[in-house]
Amino acid sequence: MDAEKKRACRAAACHPWTDLADPALRGRRVRTVELKFLVPEASHEAVLRAPMVDRRNVRLRQVWYFDTPDLVLRESGLILRARRNRRGDDDAVVKLRRPRPVPLPGRVRRSPNLRVELDALPGMSWWSAALGRTLSPAAIRSALRGKRSLSSLFSAEQRGFLRGHAEHRVDLDGLSGLGPIEVARRRTTPRNGGPGLVVEDWTYPDGFRLVEVSARCRIDRVARVATAARNFLTEQGVDPHADQRTKTGVSLERFAGK
Repeated sequence: MDAEKKRACRAAACHPWTDLADPALRGRRVRTVELKFLVPEASHEAVLRAPMVDRRNVRLRQVWYFDTPDLVLRESGLILRARRNRRGDDDAVVKLRRPRPVPLPGRVRRSPNLRVELDALPGMSWWSAALGRTLSPAAIRSALRGKRSLSSLFSAEQRGFLRGHAEHRVDLDGLSGLGPIEVARRRTTPRNGGPGLVVEDWTYPDGFRLVEVSARCRIDRVARVATAARNFLTEQGVDPHADQRTKTGVSLERFAGK
C-alpha cells in the first residue's frame, strides 16, 4: 500500500487489508486467507498485555527453518520449516509462496496434506501452497543432533514437491538448521460473537523478538475479520497501517546475517 493510500485509509478508519477486495486477488483460486500483522517493537508489550489476550492458555513451540547460507530456497519462493510443540504434535512443512497461483499436479491438489491459501499482510499478499507432515516427538531433535538425516524429516511427497519447484537441485541434508525460535502462542477472547485472533511472541537465540497478530478465515469473511484485527490493534495504540515485512523473511535474513 503506497503512502497516499495509507493516508486515505487512516482518514477513513478502514482496515489495512483493503487490497484483498480487489477481484483479481480474490480470483486466486483460494478459499481461505491468513491475515498477518507484524507489531512494531515499541508496541510489543501493549499487545501482549492486552485485556483480550488469554495469558493462561499458552501454546509453546520451537521453530526451525532450513535453507542454504545464502537463502537459495527463499529466493525460489520455498520455505522449509519444522516445529516442536509442547503437546507433542510436531510437524514439518514445505511451503511454496508466489505472487500468483502456480499449477499443481493432480496428485498434489488431491493430497489431504495440502493447504492452499492467501498469506496477506497490509498492502501485500501471496498465493501459498503448503504440504505438511506430522513427526514423532524425537524426530526433529535427532535430526539436528546428526542422529538421523535432515531429509528424513520430510516425506516423499514433500521432497517431490520441493524438487518440482526449486530453481536448483536441493541437497536437503546439506541445509542449515536455523533456530530454534521460542514461540508462545496465545488467542484473544472473541468479542460480541466476533472472530478471535492469534498473538504470537517469537524470541530468537540472541534475544531479538517479533510479535505477530494473525487470523485465518474464509475469503468471504475477510472484511469482518480484518475489521476486528484493526480494532484490536488500534485499541492497543498500534497503527494498523505501519510498514510491514513477513515474519519468515525477517527470520531467515536475521539467521543469515543479512
